[in-house]
Amino acid sequence: MRLNQFDGLRFLASMTVVASHTAALGLYGQGGVMVSLFFVLSGFFMAMPVKKDGEEKFLSPKGWIVFYVNRIVRIIPLYWGSLLLVYWLFDKVFVNPQQLLQNMFFVNCWGHLWFLQHEMLCYVLAPVLMLLIALVKKYLKVPDFGIGAGIFVLSIAVHYYFNYVSGFRLMGNGKPQPFRIGLFVLGIAFGYIYKSGILHTIKGRGLSLALDAISALIMAGVFVSAPRFLEKINPALQNYMVGWTLPWVCGFVGGILLLLLAVNPGGIISRLLSLKWFVRFGRASYGIYVLHFFMLSMITFSTSLKNFAAAALLSSCAAVVFYEWMEEPLAQYVKQLLNRIPFLSGKAQRTA
Repeated sequence: MRLNQFDGLRFLASMTVVASHTAALGLYGQGGVMVSLFFVLSGFFMAMPVKKDGEEKFLSPKGWIVFYVNRIVRIIPLYWGSLLLVYWLFDKVFVNPQQLLQNMFFVNCWGHLWFLQHEMLCYVLAPVLMLLIALVKKYLKVPDFGIGAGIFVLSIAVHYYFNYVSGFRLMGNGKPQPFRIGLFVLGIAFGYIYKSGILHTIKGRGLSLALDAISALIMAGVFVSAPRFLEKINPALQNYMVGWTLPWVCGFVGGILLLLLAVNPGGIISRLLSLKWFVRFGRASYGIYVLHFFMLSMITFSTSLKNFAAAALLSSCAAVVFYEWMEEPLAQYVKQLLNRIPFLSGKAQRTA
């Protein structure tokens, strides 16, 4: 089972980031809101919400190896390929090989790439938490909802620690930034809450429409909370960027939206987000995020709307090509390769 509506949501989120970076559609500064959503989405799927007891794979070294290999294959080829191409074509982006290498190995990431630095470290640490969850479920018999509630509290503690207590910072865009792992952990919490089944799939039309209305209000909130709108309420808020000021709150609201879409797959919003082209571009959203900012260096139209349209079109098309011709074929090849290794495929146990 695949939650196709989340692919469509990813596409809309990536388009919002492009609009933020081009100051189009009144969405300047709202990229931070979408970045919080991206972290929560990653954590949500880390919980493997449609697979019962999926965390048990982390009880063996095989699960760790397969997880890390899959993450590397998913993130590194497009990322490194883009960086090398940009370094070759645009000398103003990376001024020297040292800066290029810092970005390639997530030491000090340029511009929008800071997100990947945090994401990669989250993935490095995530199997530790999944192992602990697997042990708690196996030996203490804690149900998924209990796991989700506990992880939810943990996400608050982790976010507070890395933002207000710890001096640990990751260098991104030339300045130290708090580690955003609290948002990733929050996504895991929402994944287990959904996985618990306590929120049954919606069947009544009236309730489905009500959840659609709430989902629509949350999505409209991206526009309402933009600085351009807030300054009309209070001029002092003209530079207030809610995504950067209140990232955990944005992540929490984003997590609520994920639950609403997941439990209401037949709703209007979910069906719209599951449309073929939304899903197709959504699966390539990682490429859109990585590529769009580089393409903006080539786009110099007279209005922000034209810049947005050009960047969105070019990055979306390029991302789909990368995804369908490189990312997905490579992922399938690596999957087949791993299945040929007895230790990783389980063939050794079956033949013993």
